[in-house]
Order: sequence, then structure tokens, then C-alpha cells
Amino acid sequence: MKHYEVLISPPAVKQVKEIARYISEELSNPIAAGSFLDRFRDRILKLDAFPEAYPLLDEDPWKEKGVRKMMLKSFVAYFAVDAKRLQVIVLAVLYAGRNQLRQLETLAFDVLL
Repeated sequence: MKHYEVLISPPAVKQVKEIARYISEELSNPIAAGSFLDRFRDRILKLDAFPEAYPLLDEDPWKEKGVRKMMLKSFVAYFAVDAKRLQVIVLAVLYAGRNQLRQLETLAFDVLL
């Protein structure tokens, strides 16, 4: 069985930190922020095995670039699989309640893929 190295892009790291900050400070719930970070880490690191099990996005240009998504409760993690290098690159983590296509359009995935 293949095992992939899981990498988190700088924009995704920034988004995860902002989500945790928002939960901790704006919602005044540091325990929930810690739980979010624990769940995120656990789920993302499991992408080292069978990342292709998650669906490709239906829309281009993301589909043609091989961008996949994973639901994380109220958030969606977007990632790509580099089969040659055996790497999974987490590209973005976005709040699921927002217009995902609009959010994706603002991200510069080309730099990361």
C-alpha cells in the first residue's frame, strides 16, 4: 500500500490558524478551538493512505487540476494528490457555509499545483 506525505500549504495553514483564532476569541470558546485543531490534524494526516477516495471537484478548472475535497464538519479541506511524488498538498480550508466556488476563485492554486 502506498503512503503519501501530507503537506499543508502556507495559505491553508493561515486559514486554519484564523479559524482557530475565530473560534477561540470571537466565539470565546478556546476548548472548541483546540478540538477543531485536533480533529483537523487527525483527519488531514489520514490522507496519507487512499487520498484518491475523496471526490474530485465537479467544476473546472479545479477538476482538471485534480483538486479534491474532504468535509471537516463545518469546513471543507481542498487538496491535490501528486502521485509521482507521493504527496498530498492541502490547498485550502474554508467554511462550508460560504459560497465555495466564489471562495475558490479567490485562491491562487496555480502557484501551489
